[in-house]
Amino acid sequence: MRLAVQWSAAVILIVGMSYCGVRLYKLTGYRKWLATVSVGDDTATVQKKMGSPDWIRRRPENLWCRAPGCESEFMYGHSIPPEWWVVGFDINGRVIWTGELQSP
Repeated sequence: MRLAVQWSAAVILIVGMSYCGVRLYKLTGYRKWLATVSVGDDTATVQKKMGSPDWIRRRPENLWCRAPGCESEFMYGHSIPPEWWVVGFDINGRVIWTGELQSP
């Protein structure tokens, strides 16, 4: 029984550390990866460059993207403290705006 508890604790610790490591890697890479995104890229290209978004928002929600014709956005980052790297898309799924949002 004691061995099972120790193994369970070890697995939980390894999984937790792995998650934190991957998350830290992504958070330190988003700025660099966003710089590689170009106006006109499609959603698949953006996902190849930046990975899966943490959040996807579409109209009629309020979007951070303020470019005319912005219909959806991919958001990468975290809420606490607020720091987001955002890619805005037009109705055809092409990049029309990129931005970095941080709380002061």
